[in-house]
Amino acid sequence: MSTGDELAGHVDALATERGIRSGCHLVVVDESGPPEWRDLDGEHVASYLYRTTLPASCTGIAAVSSATMRHVPHAEPMRTFAGDARRAPRTDRVRVVAAVTRAGSFGTRVRLADGSEREDLRPGDVGLVPDALRRSLGLPTPPPDSSTCRVFAVGWLSALVRAARAGARLDWGRAVRMHPAVEALALAGENVDVATAGLLLARAHGWPELRGAVIARRWRCAIDADEAARHDEGSFSRRLLSTLPDVDALLADVHRELPPSVSKRVTVVLRRWALIPRVPPLPARTGGGDSGAAA
Repeated sequence: MSTGDELAGHVDALATERGIRSGCHLVVVDESGPPEWRDLDGEHVASYLYRTTLPASCTGIAAVSSATMRHVPHAEPMRTFAGDARRAPRTDRVRVVAAVTRAGSFGTRVRLADGSEREDLRPGDVGLVPDALRRSLGLPTPPPDSSTCRVFAVGWLSALVRAARAGARLDWGRAVRMHPAVEALALAGENVDVATAGLLLARAHGWPELRGAVIARRWRCAIDADEAARHDEGSFSRRLLSTLPDVDALLADVHRELPPSVSKRVTVVLRRWALIPRVPPLPARTGGGDSGAAA
């Protein structure tokens, strides 16, 4: 099996022979013998691989897992789903195989519960599982998809919410001073542009710096030092971002806990960081009305 696609197909066929429809399994391919199947007992593939060392003779590796596929009839407005079982989104269980060879070739298979294969549903080659498969073989992963700005933003939002819930009365000046960029960049004054400062902090402390700080145990996060050492920049970034709270949920907490004069400015800053969508412009007026009418 010289390609990832061939390996994925072979493992998919073996999974069918074994009657595997659920759970999470790792398949280690070695030229010296038949593929070794490991039942991960519900543990995520990435968590397992980042604490496991594969034999040097391993020529390929594959993950076999089950997932839920949700069908949403996009032609119907979402409001029709409520209370109408006939139009509710349908879900199916699928089996997903992702495989990587020692040479770095990647392949996938997706099979429905009825045994049919769906090529159109095959996942891409970037993500937590592809990253973990590649790193387990010492292969590089695609570069980070974004900067570290979201990491610092989540820390800032969380700090604002904690302070407000502890009874602190936050105005905009104090909220700005709570962003880590103010201390890290030695900024001072009431007129600090926190949006620009956040971008400068992300530029100065990118993914190599954050990963290095975790490895050196100077910064604590959801990834421990030993696991961080097994990552490269791309896999570390996606793994860390996957552990962070949702920005939209944190912003909702900010709006609930902080004065509107502060929460609205926080929203503007998050838009400048491209962490939430920008407000779309109003549609152009059409028709024969008076275009000069007062707003």
